[in-house]
Amino acid sequence: MKFNSLILGLTATFLLFSCKENETKTSETNTKNIGNLTISKAKPKAGDSLTFTYTEPHDHAEIFYQANKNLYAQDLEFLRKENNYQANFVVPDSAVVFALSFEKGNKIENNDNLGYAANIYSNDNSLKPGSKASKAYMYYRYGSLLDIHPKKDSLLAWMKADITANPEIEENWDEEYFQILNSVDPNQAKAYAQNRIDFYQNKKETTEEESLKVYNFYKALKEDKKAEELRQQALVDYPNGKIAKTAVLDSFSNTTSLQEKNTVLLDFNKKFKREQIKKENDYMLSKIAQEHLKLNDFRSFLKYSMEINDKTALANLYNSTAWDLAEENKNLEEAAQISEKSLEIISKEKETLSKKPTYLSASKYRERLDYDYQMYADTYALILSKQGKIKEAINYQKIAVGKGEQAEINERFIKLMIDAEMYKAAEDASAKFIAQNQATQNIKDSYKEMFMKNNTNVSESLYRSKLNELENKARFKLLEEIKAERLNEKAPSFALQNANGKPVQLEDFAGKTIVLDFWATWCGPCKASFPGMKKAVEKYKDSKDIVFLFINTFENGDITDRVASSKEFMEKNNYPFKVFFDQKKENSREFTTAENYGISGIPTKVIIGPDGNINFKKVSYSGNNKKMLQEIQMMVELSQQ
Repeated sequence: MKFNSLILGLTATFLLFSCKENETKTSETNTKNIGNLTISKAKPKAGDSLTFTYTEPHDHAEIFYQANKNLYAQDLEFLRKENNYQANFVVPDSAVVFALSFEKGNKIENNDNLGYAANIYSNDNSLKPGSKASKAYMYYRYGSLLDIHPKKDSLLAWMKADITANPEIEENWDEEYFQILNSVDPNQAKAYAQNRIDFYQNKKETTEEESLKVYNFYKALKEDKKAEELRQQALVDYPNGKIAKTAVLDSFSNTTSLQEKNTVLLDFNKKFKREQIKKENDYMLSKIAQEHLKLNDFRSFLKYSMEINDKTALANLYNSTAWDLAEENKNLEEAAQISEKSLEIISKEKETLSKKPTYLSASKYRERLDYDYQMYADTYALILSKQGKIKEAINYQKIAVGKGEQAEINERFIKLMIDAEMYKAAEDASAKFIAQNQATQNIKDSYKEMFMKNNTNVSESLYRSKLNELENKARFKLLEEIKAERLNEKAPSFALQNANGKPVQLEDFAGKTIVLDFWATWCGPCKASFPGMKKAVEKYKDSKDIVFLFINTFENGDITDRVASSKEFMEKNNYPFKVFFDQKKENSREFTTAENYGISGIPTKVIIGPDGNINFKKVSYSGNNKKMLQEIQMMVELSQQ
């Protein structure tokens, strides 16, 4: 999501790119080599027809290109040619930089964290203005799509070099430049923000967009009084502008009665053109619909929700509402109605791709829709089962199971088959989930029950033998998966404090295996994983060579509030965790340790070996605490080898 004299005065070391492209240019062939990729032209230009040659087998490839601040993605088909793979691509006229992504086995080959990006050149063979800035922005905002986590000083250097060479682009990139600069040097960032404020306020005339920039810079500098004065003036100068729309949304959020919310919505639609307020309108319609549902007014819920323009957002609203109703076991007929509708919406969207974000390729967007459909099918199956429509529920639950990668969904599938007296099918499916390491304890209990029921003449020892065989398969499969995920990256140093202000740093644990768990009190999956993490901590409590540090991050509020809420949560649940607090960067939403470790989502567990290298990084939580405990054990043991 620039003032020349200041930029030129920044530390010269920023010009030394720490993320240099490992590319070579050959004048004879006029090609560009980046890692395993060869581009047919060393200086690609808009309109050029390029041939990409890639040396490694892969499952899927995509190309991303950036036009100003908009990222566009499309699938790229590489065909086998002799010992290599080739694909063609015509550079769009609007593109200023492009990057390729190669995926194999759900892992992106990121060229040692450098990526496969190429700048676009002008007809005179000079870099296109904005190309380096666009590449920095691409990596800064969309790096996770490419599995790229470059150093911020490198991104800053790219932007600085581009703005220095092309001063005319600074107005387009000054906010992004400030954000990156602030993550590297907050003091320089403050000076830069003030210079940009002076620049815009010295203009004879300013646009609303420029006024909004000044407002944001004032907010970043924590000059709230000046920011508010500017906001009030903008409401007068631009009564139908962005700030005015935001003011209406604030008013809507601050109203308590349903009648007031309806009034705000009606006035909003009278004041602004419908085409300009689709997202804001959808937000208010969704909130009003949910308020009606709280009053058990399902007819009004449908009335307002059906006006929502973004049908994928509507499907999400229907699904979450239907799930809540099913869990409460009320209004099942209405719940079934909107749940079925959510599935219809996603099915239609899979055909049209009408809401595809530009930054997702068609294949990736379909994957997302497939996942949504599975989750919504899980909801519909739950409702059908509560209505006594077991066989129909099984059909939808089978869709929800998919590849069987979510243990809780698998458990509901087994239960439905048992309810339908499909005992042999339930036994076979349970065995499959156990072997895949995607079984809850309830599934294992059901496997025993079904095995003994279907094999009345065998002893229980045979069941135990079968179960051991399945669990051994699961352990072997998990171990192979974890070995394939092993890393060998130098762990960044960190400096943290506990609730009492006692400091701790990475160097304090030299020679030990460290398990870092990044979490927040608002994070549901983080908290759901804690019972399993408690068992992991207790398992190694007597080991002097293994340390668990729970790092509170991405948490709003000042440090006093964060400490209080974390302490209350830990004491309430009797978790014996050593909690430390990540430091939030000044004038930023970023947190120091999380940023240094490339944490983009939580929960994330990082295992650092005795040699000080990151061996594993495990993102998210599968919903299976027993499996997670196995993973922790295996990662710890492998790190100590």
